[in-house]
Amino acid sequence: MGLDDPQAGRSAICPSEEDAGHIHPDPRELPVAAGVLIAESLRTGAVLSDLPFSVRKIQRSASGNATADQPSVWTLIFFDIADTEAEALATQLSEALDAPGWYVDLHTAQETFIVFPIRVFRYPRGDSQGRAEAEDYGRAHGIPDSQLDWPT
Repeated sequence: MGLDDPQAGRSAICPSEEDAGHIHPDPRELPVAAGVLIAESLRTGAVLSDLPFSVRKIQRSASGNATADQPSVWTLIFFDIADTEAEALATQLSEALDAPGWYVDLHTAQETFIVFPIRVFRYPRGDSQGRAEAEDYGRAHGIPDSQLDWPT
């Protein structure tokens, strides 16, 4: 079986001489964080480049609960990123989001990142106090309760 053979498994033997014989895990086997970015939440002129994530799905939907500052139709970008990259992505997104009234949710198996413009809340999944603090911040920045609906 060759390295490109789908039956070779999800690991590959690194071909460089110094790593000869070492098995490196396929990045798809690493723990991943999942998130949703609303394209319309990006600040005009914001650029996100060299993002180390995989897009799972892109969906256009009527929001059903848009505020006066938000468009009624949103483009949802569902993505995965390695857990080890989640914090850096959260920081990058916080610098690109428009205000008021937008956030991105990103979560690993253990942690939740709620990303607002220039502010990131990071707390253990299931932590009701961490969630309440992020919700309070969102409300104070124009996000209605109906939109504070990220996974627990």
